[in-house]
Amino acid sequence: MAAAVLGCGLWFRGLWALQLFLVLLAYRLGVPGTDFVQGFLAEFIDSIRPVFFGFWLTYVAGYLVAASLYPSRPVAACAVYFLAGLLDFALWLSASMFVSYEFILEGWAIALDIGFNLLDLALFAALLTAAVRRAEHPRG
Repeated sequence: MAAAVLGCGLWFRGLWALQLFLVLLAYRLGVPGTDFVQGFLAEFIDSIRPVFFGFWLTYVAGYLVAASLYPSRPVAACAVYFLAGLLDFALWLSASMFVSYEFILEGWAIALDIGFNLLDLALFAALLTAAVRRAEHPRG
């Protein structure tokens, strides 16, 4: 049961990151129907360098790879999730230095950031626990 919950959490995190990436990339590329991206978020997306999207896609792919590796390879899933999370955090730090504080301090943005930071920590802790258990009790 715990493995299924962790697996669902990993897929949720990866797919959430993917949908956000695709929506904001579509906005940046001028795809019709993305005019709901407005205000400071639109200013931010318009101002970031294209290489940022490459790094963003890399951590999104990392989250999805980690989800696909779990539960058969929990050690690899833990390592990949950790590296993707580090890249995610580094990008968040770099972006937060350039985004208007009015956007960062909006209630929904804070709630979303806190929620996903807590989810990332919980998922990493659960993956680490699964990896340690696998290392202690390898399957033949």
